[in-house]
Amino acid sequence: MNEFAMTAVSVGLSLDVFAVVVWYGSVLLKIERSRLVSMAAIFCVWQGIAVVGGNYLALIPGISSVVGKIQFLGVLLCVLAFLGLGAFMVFKGFRNRKNIKEERLQDVKYRAAFLAAILTSIDAFIAGLGFGFIGADIIFVLIAVIIITALMVILGLYIGYRIGVDNKYSVYNISAGLMVFSAVTVIINYLK
Repeated sequence: MNEFAMTAVSVGLSLDVFAVVVWYGSVLLKIERSRLVSMAAIFCVWQGIAVVGGNYLALIPGISSVVGKIQFLGVLLCVLAFLGLGAFMVFKGFRNRKNIKEERLQDVKYRAAFLAAILTSIDAFIAGLGFGFIGADIIFVLIAVIIITALMVILGLYIGYRIGVDNKYSVYNISAGLMVFSAVTVIINYLK
């Protein structure tokens, strides 16, 4: 696999991160450098662990005989997580908007961010398995995933922040669309 293809896969892996972080940006009172670095670090670390973990799992002797079952289960969980998050965001986007007055948050809810980082890393783990089986340069992939994820976090936070809490429902619907797109992308990549 060439560098362009590995970079394109890295961008695809980061789209779900972008969708989640846009929401975080839309509810923050202000974006401080420490929050930005913390959010980028949380998502980059989990994406990196997932892609490298999947890669090394693929390198274990004998694992290729059971990888079809493992990969299918991982894909299924990934797709269900993305579709579930998408459905949740659609629900939040269409619920009673008139009677709810929401304010921006002072700080990021880091426990929720960790959970979101873990869920958005499932597809990176599956991609890491694939990279391992084809013998891709894992160092290049890891660097690409970390850089692109960091850029998606920064871009997502600022776009969400600019859209703001007043337009948060639009952010929910956009994020839901990106989650469904991510789920479809995972399915298409699995079927290839």
